[in-house]
Amino acid sequence: MSSTNAKSYVDAAKIEAVILKFPSLQMTPQAGFLKVAAPETARHYRVYPARTTMVGRVDLSGFTMDHPGLLTLKDHERFGKVSQQVDFSRPEAEVLECLEAVLAHMASLPAPAKPEKAKKEAAPKAKGWSFRTAAADKTPEQLAEEKAKRRALIERVAREKGVAVSPHAA
Repeated sequence: MSSTNAKSYVDAAKIEAVILKFPSLQMTPQAGFLKVAAPETARHYRVYPARTTMVGRVDLSGFTMDHPGLLTLKDHERFGKVSQQVDFSRPEAEVLECLEAVLAHMASLPAPAKPEKAKKEAAPKAKGWSFRTAAADKTPEQLAEEKAKRRALIERVAREKGVAVSPHAA
């Protein structure tokens, strides 16, 4: 290739051969990419080679590393957790060496520590609906006194209005 920035493509079989050097990594075919990840850290670190016969793109997702064969994407070029790509303007041997270094680095990454959940102090429970009634906390004498007061109020209002009161009221 005459241009120094010309993009090269690598046979997918060669890319897969490099991936197979790492038995701890799993390959999962997706629509346009092949997801490569270690099962225990798959939620955090992934490498996505393009799923074509001649590969011209490999994305790094969830991690970064320093390597001359990697391109760091600018903020407006980033998508999801992808912030670096393998530089396919380099010769095929360098692209494959870079991919091997990326996979070795990813396979060595520990799972990120889970943040400890802050323990919340028990807040006072809001008063709301429950099976427990106010009557449950009262003595039988208090309940009888309240019933007598309600009955007296009903009878007074009934006399004022001139209406009859049921003997079961209150």
